[in-house]
Amino acid sequence: MTIRDNFSKSNITNSNQHIKNTTRSNESGLTKEQLLLIDLKLIAQEYLEIEKLKNKFTKSLLDNRENLDFSEFIKYPNYNIKENLIKKQVSYSNIRGLNIVSVDGSSVVKKFMNVDFSFLKAIAVNYYFYKNHSSKINYFPDITGFNNYMVQASYINREEKTVETKISMDMTFMEIKLLNELIEKNNSIDLIIIDGSIVIMPINLIFSKDLEISKKYDKLLKEYQKLYSNCIEKGIILIGSIKDTRSSALTHLIRNS
Repeated sequence: MTIRDNFSKSNITNSNQHIKNTTRSNESGLTKEQLLLIDLKLIAQEYLEIEKLKNKFTKSLLDNRENLDFSEFIKYPNYNIKENLIKKQVSYSNIRGLNIVSVDGSSVVKKFMNVDFSFLKAIAVNYYFYKNHSSKINYFPDITGFNNYMVQASYINREEKTVETKISMDMTFMEIKLLNELIEKNNSIDLIIIDGSIVIMPINLIFSKDLEISKKYDKLLKEYQKLYSNCIEKGIILIGSIKDTRSSALTHLIRNS
């Protein structure tokens, strides 16, 4: 079996290298801001080229999916191939009346000398499917997250990983707390999807010797326990979506709910 595609990755590499060489030769005497703008333009262009390459690769796979056979690779775990198919047909399911809530947060971290500034916000989205292909969408507390944000600064010189862990735990706490608040306001939620695992990471895998991290962990753990209790009490299905989540398992769970 042969898949033919006239697209050449070497064209992208040569083009990008030419741009970089041209740009670098004119960098002397520029400010940090000007250099950053130059780098951002290069990064954006490389990103667009990579997306074009990915789209061409995907199209090639779909065009040849009838001739592709992955059965020999399934038994080798290093290939990470779970099914002998590219495109899976799903059966029709009536989801009218299903009430789904998802939550996600975002963060921006800036460093200035010895100070770490972070801006965090979290938004929950409620989808009520009054028809199979139509839903009423509400944002909690609002669509921009203006009423649920956190700005903080760390003046203590710490390791970068410690700062990242602290920010990650603060972000997760905001998301879980927001869900608990929404559950108290809405008694008809059928299913909740969170960004990440529904199981909190063990404290020994984080920074158990850091007192502040330990306190944040205890606070986060209590909020998780509250979420579990709310879901059990009100019969809500709780789903954690992570990188390894297989889409077929998720769609089956939603369909069967």
